[in-house]
Amino acid sequence: MSLKKKIVLSFLLSAFIIALLSAFLYLNFVEIKKETVFLELADTIRSKSLQLRRHEKNFLLYVPNQQAEAGAIHETLADLGQILVGIPADRSTQVPGLRAQLAVYRQHFSFIAALLNEALDESAALAADPAYARVRGLVEANLLDKPLESQKYLQQSLGFGEERRFIVVLRELEASIAALRRSGESILESTEAIDKDARARVEKSIAVSRTAIVVVFPLFILVGFGTLFYITGSVVQRLRLLTAVVERTGAGHFAPLPVAAGAGRYCPAASSHPTALS
Repeated sequence: MSLKKKIVLSFLLSAFIIALLSAFLYLNFVEIKKETVFLELADTIRSKSLQLRRHEKNFLLYVPNQQAEAGAIHETLADLGQILVGIPADRSTQVPGLRAQLAVYRQHFSFIAALLNEALDESAALAADPAYARVRGLVEANLLDKPLESQKYLQQSLGFGEERRFIVVLRELEASIAALRRSGESILESTEAIDKDARARVEKSIAVSRTAIVVVFPLFILVGFGTLFYITGSVVQRLRLLTAVVERTGAGHFAPLPVAAGAGRYCPAASSHPTALS
């Protein structure tokens, strides 16, 4: 192989390695960007879930702000649902489960709101009873905070029976609130898992990029130096051959030059030289 071909081949090999590394790093950068966007969404989902639990707590504890907190809960649920729509299911195995959990949470909350309205109606209907009228404010203030305590008080102090609708509603409120809190805990666990998956995917993409650089860059250095030594050795070998011929020619020895196979050409001047023919 001629020296020119060796140089061209080494250049093409180096350019190919550089292009391969550049293409891989670009694709990896795009992937890291996608995973970073997903990580931001996961962080937003977790923040929204914490807001949902805070509004839930305020709704159950603070009677004057129940309407405002109920509206905030519905708004937060809508925001979470909208965010989850834009997340592909393959990004995290927890995404489909979180969608289902939000639907269950919405059902529990709607049922509690309906029970609360029914309980207030029952309480208003009992206002004509003087004994109940004295404790009405206290009972209504604890309808969502301690419905079971209110039920026990009404049964023990006012003689309300188990079959009374107000007592049934209070029992249903207690069970529904417990179910709502369990659903909220499940939502938080799922959002934590999604956030963990997002961070793991980002770290994996960064690790792949780091590994590619650690592996390919030394390979590029090895090929570059190997090619350099190979070409340099070829050039030095030819220069040594040329130097030896010049020295022999200067000493009066006109011997023909050795020609590599397939590299010889017909040269009239060399053919006509008497020494070359001997």
